[in-house]
Amino acid sequence: MAISRAQIPEQIDVFENGGGAESDSYSQLYKDISGRLNDYDTSYDKYFERLSQYAPEKPKMNIFQVASELGRGLLTTPNTGVGSAYQGLGVGFDNISQQIKAEEEMYDKQNREIAMMATNLAMQDEQKAKDFLDQIRFKRIEAVNKDVDYKVLEFDEVIDGKPVTTRKRLPETVSGNKEINEIYATKQNVREIKPATTQINMPGDNKRDTEALKNIYKNRAIYGEKAQASNATLDQVDEARFLATEVGKEGFGPLERGTLKAREFIAGIGFDDLLEDPGSIAPQKALNQLSMSFTMGIVSQTKGAISNKEMQLFIDASPTLGSTYEGYMKQLELLERLASRDSDFYKAYLAKQKELNTTDMSLYDQDIELESFAASWKRENPLFTSAERSSLEDMAAGGDGGFEGAGLDPTFDPKGFQDRINNRKVEQASKRVVGVAGVPDGSTFIMEQDGAKYYLVPGGNVNNKDDIIKVN
Repeated sequence: MAISRAQIPEQIDVFENGGGAESDSYSQLYKDISGRLNDYDTSYDKYFERLSQYAPEKPKMNIFQVASELGRGLLTTPNTGVGSAYQGLGVGFDNISQQIKAEEEMYDKQNREIAMMATNLAMQDEQKAKDFLDQIRFKRIEAVNKDVDYKVLEFDEVIDGKPVTTRKRLPETVSGNKEINEIYATKQNVREIKPATTQINMPGDNKRDTEALKNIYKNRAIYGEKAQASNATLDQVDEARFLATEVGKEGFGPLERGTLKAREFIAGIGFDDLLEDPGSIAPQKALNQLSMSFTMGIVSQTKGAISNKEMQLFIDASPTLGSTYEGYMKQLELLERLASRDSDFYKAYLAKQKELNTTDMSLYDQDIELESFAASWKRENPLFTSAERSSLEDMAAGGDGGFEGAGLDPTFDPKGFQDRINNRKVEQASKRVVGVAGVPDGSTFIMEQDGAKYYLVPGGNVNNKDDIIKVN
């Protein structure tokens, strides 16, 4: 049965306590839900059809009403001779015309009200679905920061009438454990393959090589999940670019639709109260605050993808960079490149590992080589070109970086605003709890009111009531 956008959060509770934080699961759920959503036109047509049954039928005058109006016209016209009858009929027909016009206007008004109600309901469907999908994006980003151990199982089965041995590598999460239990229950000769068993005949220190192989597996899983989770950040940047392109240079500003996704993203990570009301301060200052918050939020979601030096340069230049339409579009380009680096690094890491596997190098030495490769990759593959670095350095020093009109509002304090954001991050981290009954570990304490304590689930959005847990 098809469901509307508004029903999705009610029928699918992906954030129910006890669920595993798995980026692959969130990716598949995101695709499934996106494919089932009705578009705006479909929702509008559905609501318009439902509401139309309550609209009155188009008014039609019957013969008796016509006669009544003609009679009223004759009676209200003074009898001045032969011509008075024609004059009275004229008055009657005029009454009929006015009544028809009034009823037509009333009918049109009622239809317009129905159309407005249908439009409003369809937009609510669309926004509620977008909010829910945004939550999935944040959950996918959070999942990448959670370490997951893997189990390798080998078992016998019959395929096309022939006995074969199958090997599967599964994550030790809620959904992964279900599949692991199912394999033990339904397959024959199930055995767990430990990393050390594959290296029994390797020369050298087997214990060292065993630990090295574990570390290689662990790092590869972490890098792979980061590459997958980076798609959520790319979605945010893509939507921000689409909205900015839609409003164009003429409509760009802190209150315009072009910066809507940036404001929504900042609210979702709990920084929105740090922004001053854009309607009560200078537009340039509002853009300075918005741009710096957006950049710091994205950078914090892409751990390890950027060197500390590049990160600080980007943050220092961001208030100026995002203060013009052209600069904002460049900022989105750089953020997109930043989000793609996890995927680019993972591909390079796999290629390096494949290259080392063809050598006689021990696993211990391969692990060292891979760690060295990971440490040097960022340095050898800088995020910015030399021209971009010069532009950012100029903006960080107070220039416009080559973007005409870019700059800082005289009342904006970049260092102070950056400190406020960093303090908020520390504050959020210090309020995380462990071992509270009914509250997932890693949740953030929000407040205590009337004897009840309120917590925000890990990766939750403070604007979504379903992410808030109340404990009496």
